[in-house]
Amino acid sequence: MKRPTTTDHLLRYLEGALPSNEAARLQAELKASPALQRELEELRLTQTVLQQTTAGDAAQAVKPFLADRVLRQLNAPPAAEATLDDLFANLAGLFRPVAFASLLLMLVLASYNIYLAQQYEAETTFSESLLALPPLSEEAVYDLDLYDLQMNNQP
Repeated sequence: MKRPTTTDHLLRYLEGALPSNEAARLQAELKASPALQRELEELRLTQTVLQQTTAGDAAQAVKPFLADRVLRQLNAPPAAEATLDDLFANLAGLFRPVAFASLLLMLVLASYNIYLAQQYEAETTFSESLLALPPLSEEAVYDLDLYDLQMNNQP
C-alpha cells in the first residue's frame, strides 16, 4: 500500500533525512506530479529564505515587529491581580519626585520670604518672615477698623 506524500516527507527529502528507498519513491512521484514539484519548490524557497535570515544578524532575525508584539501582548494570559499593597508601593514611587519638588519649592519660597522680610524697617517674627506677612505694629492694629471690616463682609 502506497502512503500519500506529505509536507513532512518533502521537508525530510530537502534535508536529506529520508531513507534511500523512500527518497527514490518520492523522486518518482515528483516526476509524475507537477503540483508536488511546485510544493517542493515552495518549500525549497522557504528554506533558503530562512537560512538567509538566520545567517544574518540573529537579533534582527528574532526581533518581532510591532504588530507581532501587540498581538502577543493581547493573547498573553492576564497578569496576576495587583494587591492594594502593590498599588500603594507604585503610588509611593510615583509621588516621591512630586513630594521632593514640592519640598524644594517650599524651601525656595521660604528663603525668599525671609530675604524680603529683612527689607522692612520694623522687626518681624520668624513666622511673619516665613509666610511673607507684613510686620504687625501697634499703629497698624489701632488703625484697623474692625467694625468697618465686619460691615463690608456681610451680604
